[in-house]
Amino acid sequence: MVRARTGPRQLNEARQDICQTVWERSVSESEQTRTLLLVEDQAMVALAEKRTLTSAGYGVRHVQTGADAVDAIQRDGGEEIDLVLMDIDLGDDMDGVEAARRILAIRELPIVFLSSHAEPEYVTRSEQVGSYGYVLKQAGDTVLLTSVKGAFRLFEAHQALKRKNEELARSQEALRRRERDLAVTLDSIGDAVIATDAAGCVTRMNPVAEGLTGWRRKEAEGVPLTDVFRILDAPNREPAENPVTRVLETGTIMGLGNDTILVARDGSEYQIADSAAPIVGDDGAAHGVVLVFRDVTEEYRLRRAVEEHEAFLTSIFESVQDGISVLDPDLTIRYVNGVMERWYPSKTPLPGRTCYEAYQDREAPCPVCPTLRALETGKVERGEVPGAADSPVGWIELFAYPMKEAGTGRITGIVEFVRDITDRRRMEAALRESEEKYRSLFEQSVDEVYVHDLDGNILDVNRAAVAGSGYAAEELLRMTVFDLHPPGEQPPAEILEQWRSWRPGEPVTLETRHRRRDGTVYPVEVRTGRVRFGEQDMVLALVRDITERKRAEERIHGLLHEKEVLLREVHHRIKNNLNTVRSLLSLQADAVESAEATAALQDAGRRMESMRVLYERLHGSGELEAMSLRDYVPPLVEEVTRLLPGAGRVRVTTEVEDIELSAKQLSPLGLLVNELVTNAVKHGFPDGRSGTVTVGARAAEDGTAVVEVADDGVGLPAEIEPQHSPGLGLTLVSLLAEQIGATLSIEREGGTRFVFELAESASRG
Repeated sequence: MVRARTGPRQLNEARQDICQTVWERSVSESEQTRTLLLVEDQAMVALAEKRTLTSAGYGVRHVQTGADAVDAIQRDGGEEIDLVLMDIDLGDDMDGVEAARRILAIRELPIVFLSSHAEPEYVTRSEQVGSYGYVLKQAGDTVLLTSVKGAFRLFEAHQALKRKNEELARSQEALRRRERDLAVTLDSIGDAVIATDAAGCVTRMNPVAEGLTGWRRKEAEGVPLTDVFRILDAPNREPAENPVTRVLETGTIMGLGNDTILVARDGSEYQIADSAAPIVGDDGAAHGVVLVFRDVTEEYRLRRAVEEHEAFLTSIFESVQDGISVLDPDLTIRYVNGVMERWYPSKTPLPGRTCYEAYQDREAPCPVCPTLRALETGKVERGEVPGAADSPVGWIELFAYPMKEAGTGRITGIVEFVRDITDRRRMEAALRESEEKYRSLFEQSVDEVYVHDLDGNILDVNRAAVAGSGYAAEELLRMTVFDLHPPGEQPPAEILEQWRSWRPGEPVTLETRHRRRDGTVYPVEVRTGRVRFGEQDMVLALVRDITERKRAEERIHGLLHEKEVLLREVHHRIKNNLNTVRSLLSLQADAVESAEATAALQDAGRRMESMRVLYERLHGSGELEAMSLRDYVPPLVEEVTRLLPGAGRVRVTTEVEDIELSAKQLSPLGLLVNELVTNAVKHGFPDGRSGTVTVGARAAEDGTAVVEVADDGVGLPAEIEPQHSPGLGLTLVSLLAEQIGATLSIEREGGTRFVFELAESASRG
C-alpha cells in the first residue's frame, strides 16, 4: 500500500504555530527580568531614563558613546543585553545609527532609537538599520515603556516567524528532495512500474515500463491502463482481468498469475510476473494503483535449460565409475548413484538410512569419519575406511565435499565421492615391505658418504661417515674435506682445480688417506663425482675404509690367479642363483590359481630378469662400475618382451645411443624400463590391438642422459599420475626415477611417452 503525501497545507499550519508562539511569549515584562543597554551622552537625561526603566523592573546598563555600546556587545557577545535604547545624536563620536549597524553585525537583538529630533530624515535613517521603534524623548515615560514592551514583542514574533520560515524551507526542500529521489528511484528500478489515478488512467511510468509496453510516458498519461497494459492469459490467450479494477474495489494488493502475457504496442509479447497495490491517501481512501511487473521470458527459458541440464548431470552422475552419496547434515543418505547400490546390495534402498548404518553396520558415526570433519571445518576432507563385511569392496577412499548455502555459507549437505582402493592398499602393503627391506640395507651400509660444495665445505654426511671419522655430525658440517686429509697429501688448490674440471655425472674413483679425529690415518677408496642439485654444483663422495683390503692385497698378491678363478666361480653361481630364482617365480606363477598372484609373480620374474641381464652385461664387459646403455637396454628389452604375452602383435624397438652410466644408476633404470615396457604391452593395446613401443636413450646438449619409453596405444588416462597411481608398477616407476635422481614428465597425445632426465651427467662411450 502506498501512502499519499500532503502539500501546501503545511504552510497554513506553520503560520498558525507562529501566532500561537507569539501569544505564549506575550507575557508581562514584570514576570521576567530583562537587561537594557542605554546609550545616551547626556548624563541627566540618561539618569532620568534609567530611573524610569528600573522602576518598571528592567535591568539597565548605561554607556555614553556608540563605541562603548559596540564594545559592550562585543566584549561578552552581548548575551546579557536583551534590548538597546540608542540615542541617534551622540555628539562627535559615531552616531547611534552607525553604532546600531555595528551592533547588529555582531548579534541580532531589538534596537529602539531615542531622539529629540522628529524630522523625517532621522526617522528614515533609523529605519535603514531595522529598528524596532523610534521614541521622542519628550514623549514621556509611558510612551517609552510601551515602546520597549512593543519592541520585545515584535522581536519575539519576528524570531518565531524566522524559525518557522527556516523550518518550512527545510521541509519544502526535503519534500522536493523526496520527489527527486522518488523520480530517480522509479526511473532506475529494474522492474517496470506504472501508476494510475482512481479512474484507472495512467499518471506515471518508468523507462522499463515504456520499453515493455511500447508506450512513451507523455503518450500514456491520461490513457486508460487497459489500453497501455494489455495482458492475456497464456494457456487460452484470452484477455486477463484488469488488476486496477480489483485493487480499487478491494483496497488490497493483487498478484497476477505466472502465466500472464503482456502484448506491447507493436504486437511483441512478453511473459511477465506482476503485482498491483493501492495508493492510499491520508483519508484512507485509494487514490490510484501502482502496478509493478517484470519480463520473465528469459527466466522461463532458463528454467527449461536448467531442467535439461539437471537431466544431463543425472546421466553423468549415474555413469561415473566411483561411488557417489549425497547426505543431509545429519548423515542421512539423500541420494546415491548405481555404483553405491552395486557395492551395498543388501542395504538397498540406501536413501533414508544413515551412512554409518548402511555402509559400516554401525549404530553411531565412525570415529575417523571424514564427512564429520567436513561438517566441522567446512572444507573438503579425505579419508580411507574399510568397506562393509558383506561388500565386495575391502577398502574405500572417501572425499567429503560440503555443500554450502549461497550468501550465508551454511552447510546444507555433503557429497561423498567413494573410490575402491582395495587393490591399492594391497600394493601399498607390498611397497612398504619393500621399502623396509631397502631401508634396512641402507642402514647397514659401511660406506661413508660426504656431500660438499666446490670449495670443499661439507654440506651433509651419513652415519657411517660419523662413525668412520670419529667426528660428530655437527662438527663435520662445520669442516671442509681438507680437514680430513693428513699433512703431505695432494695440495687443496690442485684438488679444487680437479673438481671444477670434472663433468657433471662423470664418476671418479681414487684412493687417498683420511685422518680421524683421534689423529690416526687410514687408507680410503673414494668414489666421487660432480653433481648438480637444483642450481648448485656439488661433489658427492662415497668413502670406504680400505685398511683391511690393503692388508689383504699385500697378503694375497701372489694368489691373484686363484682369486680370479674363485671369482669366476662365484659369478657363475650368482648367475645360476638368479636364474634359479627366476625359474622358481615362473613355476610358482604357473601353479597359483589367482590371476592377480600370477601377474604379480610374472612381474617379479621380469624384474629379476632385468637385474640378471645387467649382471651378465657388467661382468661380461669386465667393467663392474659402469656400462653403456647400448650394451644393456636393447638385450634387456628383448628379454622382457620375449616373456610378455601379446608381444607378437606389439612391435618393440630400441633407439639407444652409446651412453655410459654407473651400475648404481643402471639397476634402477633397468627396473624402470622393465615396468614401462611391460605396462605398455599389457595395457596400452587392449582388445587385440597392434602397435609399437619404442625405448630410446640419448645424451642431451648439457651432457645429461635422457631415457624415453613411448607407445602409440590408447594412452594413459589423464587422472593417473605415477606419484598417486593405484598400481604398484607406476608407483615403482616414480620411486625408481627419484632414486636415480631423474625428473619425470609424461606426454599423453597420440599414446603415452615417459621422459626421464637424469640429474647426473652421462658420458659417451
